[in-house]
Amino acid sequence: MFYNVQSGIYMDPDEFESFNDILGLARYKVMQFTGLKDCNGVEIYEGDFVKIISAYNGQEIIATVRYENSLASFVFETGEDQGYSRIDASFKGIEVIGNIYQNSDLLEETQ
Repeated sequence: MFYNVQSGIYMDPDEFESFNDILGLARYKVMQFTGLKDCNGVEIYEGDFVKIISAYNGQEIIATVRYENSLASFVFETGEDQGYSRIDASFKGIEVIGNIYQNSDLLEETQ
């Protein structure tokens, strides 16, 4: 999935004629798919904001999805004091509520 920063439009890679067309379009950001979907069937991508219910205390947490090189996997980043958790299919009740490109105001809630 690609996100056009200028127009705010998402584009599927199939909409491009060749990979060279993609590389030449600096106005697009590559959004890496995690391979997982949220509770509503929405695909979860790197850069998404998600709402998670904590298994420990039932508290609602807003987190950012990002790739963590040291773990070679995607993680939910919940802020400096709480760190991050590896994303896997065992998480239930995850809901995508936005992304870093369209909902930058949610970034403050994750820090």
